[in-house]
Amino acid sequence: MTTFAEFAETLSDDDRDTLFASVPMIIALVVGADGEFDVIEVGAAVDEMFRAGDELGPDFHWSSSAQAAFERISPMARERQATNFHGRLLQLRDVLRQAPPDLRKRYHDFVLGMAVRLAAASGGFLWFGRPISEEETIALRRIVIALGIQVEDERLRALLEL
Repeated sequence: MTTFAEFAETLSDDDRDTLFASVPMIIALVVGADGEFDVIEVGAAVDEMFRAGDELGPDFHWSSSAQAAFERISPMARERQATNFHGRLLQLRDVLRQAPPDLRKRYHDFVLGMAVRLAAASGGFLWFGRPISEEETIALRRIVIALGIQVEDERLRALLEL
């Protein structure tokens, strides 16, 4: 099976940076959506960076692209600065379309799980406790649609109105 590092070697420098900087971008998009970037969400964001390294490969956590993106985007999420993530999501989609199907599915599965875990970080999610905010729901929907992620869970599909 091809690894993300092997796939990344086939990409241009810009596309490789887009791939490895994508996790911090998606973290910021989800946790910054409602302007409530609290201590619990900060902890969840850090946990997800480590999880990305464990599940997708160390370049998603330790590469200079990932670290620079995390440092650049974190303040934007905390301060709810207007950031155009849509163009970056579409650029990421184009990079992922070049990936072997099994690698793309692995990435999609990880990102969807990560986004849901982050949305749930400060309360309940879906049928448990406090539902996520409308802003977080919109952020999840944007990620799913832009990246072409297949959502199989019917309750999540209903929440996202897919």
